[in-house]
Amino acid sequence: MIWLAGMIVQRSQRQLAAWSVVFLVAGMGAVLQSDYFRACIHGPVTMNIVSLDAIETLPSPAPFVKVEGERLVDTGLVEEHVTTRHGRETGRQRLRVFALLMADGRLLLMEPAKRSSLVAEGALRRPSRKLSAALQEGISHGIPQLERAYPFVLDTTSYRSAAELQLGMLGMLIVVFLLLGVPQIRALRDPLSRKVFQRLLQRGNARSISDAVEEDYKRPRLASNELCIGKHFIMRVTFFAIDVWSLEDLIWGYGQVTRHYVNFIPTGRSYGVVFHLYGGTLTCKRAEYEVPKLLEAASKVAPWALFGFSRELLTQWNKDPRFVAAQVQQRKAWRGMAPPRKPKLPKGADAKTRLTVTRSEAASGCDKQVPYRYPLACARCRGSGLDVKSYHDCVECKGSGEVHREGSLRVTVPPGIHGDQVLRVPNKGVPSSDGTTAGDLYIEVHITGLNMDDLSL
Repeated sequence: MIWLAGMIVQRSQRQLAAWSVVFLVAGMGAVLQSDYFRACIHGPVTMNIVSLDAIETLPSPAPFVKVEGERLVDTGLVEEHVTTRHGRETGRQRLRVFALLMADGRLLLMEPAKRSSLVAEGALRRPSRKLSAALQEGISHGIPQLERAYPFVLDTTSYRSAAELQLGMLGMLIVVFLLLGVPQIRALRDPLSRKVFQRLLQRGNARSISDAVEEDYKRPRLASNELCIGKHFIMRVTFFAIDVWSLEDLIWGYGQVTRHYVNFIPTGRSYGVVFHLYGGTLTCKRAEYEVPKLLEAASKVAPWALFGFSRELLTQWNKDPRFVAAQVQQRKAWRGMAPPRKPKLPKGADAKTRLTVTRSEAASGCDKQVPYRYPLACARCRGSGLDVKSYHDCVECKGSGEVHREGSLRVTVPPGIHGDQVLRVPNKGVPSSDGTTAGDLYIEVHITGLNMDDLSL
């Protein structure tokens, strides 16, 4: 397996292992709360005085019940709710505590404190600390009816709200897995189909690109933790992902400072680098002292790119990034590092072959059938030499990434041709990568044999 494909497969395996752990934890949580979900599905259990009096210890999970009382009683207790944000108080609310008066004169307190009908449903739970303190204070002040209150309260909030929230989170988890996890499964089957590979394959075959990326990764010009700048590529390699870009695609790089606040109070700064390239953006958080080193290293291998932050340039980039890219392309052309604005179609490589003729054929000219043979990128493995299903050498090209095309061509040998002279046949060489323009076929002519007129008796 080629190196870059192996790195992609390794990162995909790690992501899928992490997803397996997430779903395993979610499944274990669902199993532990199976009784709760079962209660949500079957609905509340109707309870009367006898069943309430029979409760000595609340089971787990809290039972989902439905209770009907004789009348609604104002207990005289007040429950105070304070809302805070970032440790600061933002509101305060005082609510009266109501209870259902049962037929035997006992009280079933309801929490949260709000008015309700004579029929209420919810979960039987232990009272909150604030309500327990208020209850003890009321008993100490001589409110006799509070002494006959049950040791548990009826939580009148929606019993199914937690289940609905968990189902919503599970749905979001499944959607995120479809967006992020399923592509990793595809990457295991065909690592060459990943976007990072397809982006680089425009610059050569998979094996040569992988070797160049590996060389830059192992012998970089500058490496800073997960960010690596080499001679030809810039890459970000983390535990779960690898992202590789050609430095030929670099347009603009600059340092980024992010200020952090809590309650409008500055708490610190974080630093990073941003590289805008053709087709995307590469960002990475780094220490403050590392940012200028990374930008300097990138400027040495990509001197045509723009470096340094400018608000005017950022405005222009957000408005029309193609205009900025065109300016960089022009800078690149001025430095002699880029083709003209309207480049010709890419031409395939030239091919060579050999033709042997007799002296008489060379003197008078002739038509000859010339065999030729030249290498092509293997269509089965797309030039990688790797079988995308088994990760072994491709059976078509035997792991070389190339196959040889053979054929023959009828050419006309002009009269009077000399030995070792080369004939050129346009557009009969190796086809280009896009199949539009082929290279030329060069035929080296060798003359052998003697004409009978040259013999001296």
